[in-house]
Amino acid sequence: HNGMIHNTRGEYDQGLSNFFQVLSLLKMMDDPFLKAKVNNSIALIAGGLGDYEKGVEYCLKNVEIGTQLIEKKKADIKEVKRIENYLLAECYKLWASMYNHMKESDEAIEYASKSRAIVQESKIMVLVCANKVLIGRALLDKGDFDKATEYYNSALQDLQASPNVKLQARALAGLGACYTKQGNSEEGIKLMEQGLGITREKQLLEDGKDIAIELSQIQAANGNKDIAYDLLLEARELERQIKHGKTTKALQERESSQIIEHKEKEIELLHAIEQKHIEIQDSINYAQRIQAAFLPEEQ
Repeated sequence: HNGMIHNTRGEYDQGLSNFFQVLSLLKMMDDPFLKAKVNNSIALIAGGLGDYEKGVEYCLKNVEIGTQLIEKKKADIKEVKRIENYLLAECYKLWASMYNHMKESDEAIEYASKSRAIVQESKIMVLVCANKVLIGRALLDKGDFDKATEYYNSALQDLQASPNVKLQARALAGLGACYTKQGNSEEGIKLMEQGLGITREKQLLEDGKDIAIELSQIQAANGNKDIAYDLLLEARELERQIKHGKTTKALQERESSQIIEHKEKEIELLHAIEQKHIEIQDSINYAQRIQAAFLPEEQ
């Protein structure tokens, strides 16, 4: 919990320290799911710091955990099997995302495809769509626009049955970028604006910022400098809101922590007063018993 709070505040080094402490404690416990959750947190922090190789390293640890769980022959319990598959698929997806950031598209496609194969078998549709969008992005960065278009279109089709606004925005923006690269700038810009519109409506700040920057570059390349400038200003404002949101959240958590600490001190003080009252009453009762013992009995 402390690790997550430090991570939210941007205190990544302290957050990592807390998570590593948890891992050392988990060596004495048989709790692979908690270990995997901690590994995921470490991988995400490492990715946030730009240390994608460290992120991949901890994704790999999770893949090993997921594989070991599945090999324990629990397949007769459907729900356990589903959880294990979800864990393994999430690890592969996270690993693919790290490779995407490192611009190693082949590796990103490989691990996103592994994740997709697992979730298709388990019918976890949100992850199926997430992996299609992830593969589409890797193919787009690689320059395989036709194949990327197929994945984005397939993801958008799946999302009609399993709606997810964040994935829909990413898929529309990615598909628009593909069309633009293929020479259909008009249709591409329309799709990207649809994706950006979703992020505005649903307050998806991170995705909105990324789409606005990419769309700004496309508009600038097409000679629409005023529109490009406005989009760049929007991206900067979103970046400011993201930073402000993180600061506000950290302050709220700090205030909440201070309130809890104050309440705990109040309880401790009330308990101490109550104990002192009991001790005083016990002393009075004891003194009265002694006094009664020495006083002569009334006739």
